[in-house]
Amino acid sequence: MRSKQDKAESYWYKCLFSEFQLASNIRPRVWNFFLLGKDETPTLFSPVRQLETALNSLSIPVKEQIWLDVSRLRPNLSMFQRNQVRVVAYCMLCLFCYQREISYFQGLHEILAPFLFLFQAASEDEDTSTIHLKGWNEVPPLAIFSPLWKSYPLFCAFLERFAPFLLDPSEQVLVLLLRRAFCYFQTLLVYHSPRVFWTLTEAQVTPDMYCVSWFVTLFAGNLNMEDVLVLYDCFIVSGNEMSIFYFALELMSRHESILFQVNQAMLPETCMHITVHGNYQVCETWLAARTKQSITPQGFHRRFYRAMYETKEYSIESTSDQPIDSLMHLSVEEWIEECNRTPQSADSSSSTLLPFFLWDCRSKEEYDAGHLAIAARVPWETFQTNPCPHDSMYCPYCHPYPSNQVLNQAIALFEPLRNIVRICLIGSGDEILDQMDVYPLALALTRSHFRYVCILSGGIHSILEYKKPQGTIPHGLDWVDLDRAKQKWIEEERRKARMTESSSSSSEARPSFFGWNSQPILDLRLSLNRIFKKG
Repeated sequence: MRSKQDKAESYWYKCLFSEFQLASNIRPRVWNFFLLGKDETPTLFSPVRQLETALNSLSIPVKEQIWLDVSRLRPNLSMFQRNQVRVVAYCMLCLFCYQREISYFQGLHEILAPFLFLFQAASEDEDTSTIHLKGWNEVPPLAIFSPLWKSYPLFCAFLERFAPFLLDPSEQVLVLLLRRAFCYFQTLLVYHSPRVFWTLTEAQVTPDMYCVSWFVTLFAGNLNMEDVLVLYDCFIVSGNEMSIFYFALELMSRHESILFQVNQAMLPETCMHITVHGNYQVCETWLAARTKQSITPQGFHRRFYRAMYETKEYSIESTSDQPIDSLMHLSVEEWIEECNRTPQSADSSSSTLLPFFLWDCRSKEEYDAGHLAIAARVPWETFQTNPCPHDSMYCPYCHPYPSNQVLNQAIALFEPLRNIVRICLIGSGDEILDQMDVYPLALALTRSHFRYVCILSGGIHSILEYKKPQGTIPHGLDWVDLDRAKQKWIEEERRKARMTESSSSSSEARPSFFGWNSQPILDLRLSLNRIFKKG
């Protein structure tokens, strides 16, 4: 038997996407049901007991900033120009900061606005001619008993569910969590929209230049009121907290051609003004974002969720500047999970779930010393390049770094698979050796706008060390011609060759990679350092 919550979600989900919005007369009740679990019209919340204490506890500069923000809130809507609405909004924000013991931040008033707008009709029936803010700590009784207070419990529940990362008492942790969101968003971009990612990266445009308003106001500051209400309908009815970030991802993807044509100097401003118009566009974008979420590796999705929504598990140190790679990385367990995922085992939006292909990027010698039965091999030795004394067209000893010519031929090999499969690259797992095969190929593929590229963390060694539950052999972990001693010897020889090449060649003498004159194996973590160094 399905629970009442599940049945209601299914019913309202169908209503929402048949009309592309909830009717304004039922929206408060629907939000009340999904946010507070009450199948009734929201009742009046009375703040009498705590409001006076809250107003006395906040400093004058904070209260001045709150009043300034509510005074300029939604200037195009007459509702927000009335003194009564401004006074109530001011009181709500002061009370919210006091109850949650957080510092007020600009953007909170934008999130409050759509909840106040829910009860616009009720507020219009009041006589507001005598409602004025007499002092920072004095509030007229009429404002305390305004029907607009029905929105306050909904506003609190919405933030606690969909944006707990904004409610940490420590401003330091809040900043670090936002940086973490930017890093994970970078990874989503390079996985789903590599063309957008590289367009922005080449112009040195990072998410903190355009995503702040999206994540801090949950898009309330970027859409008109009717569109915000429809977007929040989607969030609340689906109960999908992470759709905030995937909605941002889909916005960027939909404007890919525009971003590609814009002058680099104008890219940050262009990104900040990306938006949607109309309830149909909002729902269409949200549904496409939901599809992107469903085909994102679930292991990464869970890590992203834990990092943003289970922050109590993390100390300040663990939310500090940890290096997070922009490329998608999967553990062995996560890779096995993805291999076994099917549209039937995932949610209904996963009907477009793509096949998962594993490609071994190691040299032929390493591959012959043991490989996974299901892994295809990248035939580096067949690609045309300069001859070497070992009679190999591509020798990992004489040419530790694949040249642009070799990489271009590798990309041509992958061309029939472009965007129709998910590509997982596997190397030895050694940091030095992976910079000689896995990373160059991953970067070359994404730089050529291949979507759905990821790397198996720890490479072959992580699979060798994987402890099979209850002695079973999961699908895909069957080995062919495994010789661990030989593998270790070959890896050591390659590592020596790489170190010899590094010590004998200056950075200027090394081969370039896609126009960059530094070390050709460009770990994308370097681009994230720009984010970490800011602020």
